Formats: sequence, C-alpha cells, structure tokens
Amino acid sequence: MPSDAIGSLLYYLIAGVGLIFGLFFIYIVVTKSPPTLRVYRNTILNLVVWYMIAMFTFGFMQQPINTMYEGRSCPKFVGLVSYFDRNVHVAVTVAIGISCENTVLAMCICFFYRYDQIRGLNATVTSRSSYRMLICGAIHVVGSLVSGMGCYLLISSANLVKSDGAYMMCFEDSNYSLVAALNFVEGLAITVAAATITVLSVKSIRILKSKRELMCPRTYRLQKRLTLSLVIMAILPILFDFVPFIIGSVCMYFKFYYSYLVYEVACRTPFLEVVLSCAVTLGFVTPYREAILRIVRKKTVIPSIVSIVVTSASHHSET
Repeated sequence: MPSDAIGSLLYYLIAGVGLIFGLFFIYIVVTKSPPTLRVYRNTILNLVVWYMIAMFTFGFMQQPINTMYEGRSCPKFVGLVSYFDRNVHVAVTVAIGISCENTVLAMCICFFYRYDQIRGLNATVTSRSSYRMLICGAIHVVGSLVSGMGCYLLISSANLVKSDGAYMMCFEDSNYSLVAALNFVEGLAITVAAATITVLSVKSIRILKSKRELMCPRTYRLQKRLTLSLVIMAILPILFDFVPFIIGSVCMYFKFYYSYLVYEVACRTPFLEVVLSCAVTLGFVTPYREAILRIVRKKTVIPSIVSIVVTSASHHSET
C-alpha cells in the first residue's frame, strides 16, 4: 500500500475515533447537565463543536502529508479534498483556520464565564444571557473574518501544484517574509489568548478559595472540579498542538533529516488532545462522571441478569 494511502487511512481512523468520542461527549453534556451547570454546559458545548469542526475539516477533508517537491518540503493534501479543484482546497484551508481560531476564542469564553460565575455574578449572567450570547457571537464573527483573511493571504502566496491526483502547497523563497509575518501574528494572538486564560485561571482559583467557607463541601468540590477541568483543557493544546507545531517548524526550517516524521506526528497529536480534553471533562465533572458510571452499571447488570435467568431455566429443565 502506498505511503499516501497509509497516511490517509490513519487520518480517517484517528479522526473517526475522535468524532465518535466527541458525539458521545455532546450526548452526555446535553442530556445529563443539571440546571446549575447551564452556563458551563453552553460554553463547553461551544468549545467542543468548534473542536469537532476543526477535526472534520482537517482529519477528513484535508489530511496533509509532508512530501518533497523540487528540494522543498511541501504539505500534500490527500483527503476528500483531493477529489475537487483548487477552489475547494482554498475553501477548506480557510475553514480550518477559522475553526482553529474560534476554538481558541471559545476556550477564552469558557474561562471568562467560569470567572464570572465564581465571582458571584450568576444573576447578571442569567438576566443578560441574550446580551452575552450576542457578544460571544460577535467575537466569533470577528475572529472568523480575521482568521479567514489571514488564511486566504497565506494560501494566495503559495503555489498549489497537482501531483499524483492531489495538490501540494509550496512556498517560494520570495514569499517567506509574508509567511513569517502571518506566523508572527498567529503566535502573538495565541500568546494573548494564553495570557488571558492564565490570568482568569489564577483569579478564579483565588476567588474560589476565598469563598470556600460560604459553600457547602459538595458545591465547593463541584466548582473546584469545573475550574480544574478547564485549566487542564487549556494545558492540553499547548502540549499536543503548540509544542509539536513549534518543533516541527524548527525541524523543517533547518531541514533536519527526520523533519518529515516530526511533521507527521505534529499533524496527528491534536486528535489525541481533543479526546483527552473530552475525557478530562467527563471524568472531573461529577454529574457527567456519575451518568457514565450509571450507563456502565446498566451494561454490566443486564448481562448478569440474563445469565442468571438462563442458568435458572436450564437448571429447572434438567430437574
């Protein structure tokens, strides 16, 4: 089997597992969230939906595989987009940029609402929920426009070369300044988002500790788990997205021998990050964890009852 086919099959496998797990996560969050977690439910669903859009467009539609073309390292797109023309490649690349940017914005929104709730503004959040939703929608619209424009500039400066039925995106040496500028802006935006999340996390933890005496142990434990789950979800993208991307970029810039292998790993680690993020939320948040345990117990109890009934029936037939 050719290497491109193997790489594509691996993309379909890990992206499919991630989407199935994401759908199960959405089912648990939608059906098992108590009324007290309404705000948390809405913000976390917003985040996971953007995660899944990025996962689908990247893991099913695009599927970049590193290849060499005229002495340059170029990503080759072997996913479903390979069956379409150049315009669809541009649209899918822009869609990936928009979904990734909105994922970062959704993460910031999660931390803002978490901080707002812990600070004791639940009444404000409830009474102005429509206004808050409009603000969040406006943030996503502006982020989509900015990221879409940046992705369009990036792909416009590249050469889309067709080889073996698939397009490759290569950059000329004269366009490296634009690519470097766009990467700098992207890095700056990620730094600002990371700083915002860090500040909101520290403030949320401090306020939660200061209000510990005003809460019952169960409420405090739930609020602490909600906050810690978000903190872990913010750390996971750094470990599985940002760090592999930086390492892969450095290896490709200096043309290391194994840069292609680092690139392949960096393109697939985000899928693991999405699954781990969903697993952390389901494990940390008590209502979701208890709902999963009830489902597991039902699955184990029913076969046990059936086996007991069958054993009893066979025993009576023998007698």
